[in-house]
Amino acid sequence: MRKKRGWRRAAALALSAVLLAGTALALYDTGVTPEYGTQLLTLSTCGVATVTTNSRFAVLAVKIN
Repeated sequence: MRKKRGWRRAAALALSAVLLAGTALALYDTGVTPEYGTQLLTLSTCGVATVTTNSRFAVLAVKIN
């Protein structure tokens, strides 16, 4: 059982790091902050790939009740 809790904690920390990085780059502030366990939908564009850049635009949707 202890191993399972460790895995969940690691997953929660990884998600927190991704969300923190994503909110730092956000173009819009919707006031909604997802938490671990929230259902998310991510849409990503095919970016412009050149020698100097490989950019993408991502939209993160949060399911709210």
